[in-house]
Amino acid sequence: MQIDLYTTKKDQLINFLKDKHYFSTANAAEWGVKNFYLRAKRTVQDLVVEGTIRKLSKDECLMRNFKSKQGWYEYVGGIDK
Repeated sequence: MQIDLYTTKKDQLINFLKDKHYFSTANAAEWGVKNFYLRAKRTVQDLVVEGTIRKLSKDECLMRNFKSKQGWYEYVGGIDK
């Protein structure tokens, strides 16, 4: 993925999440560490409030075979840059 120097870290994170579609809290934190954005987990929580992503329920996680106990999310749209 090519990084634009004029794109904010939040927008870069949104592009990463859009590419993954389904992701865990650990995926966002790992991306944040690799890209020097330690606020990535908090930004994911802010995006849930904005409606850009949604948190999957425990039943939906089981249905999709996501077995870890961390939070799982789905990109549903919203901010497109």
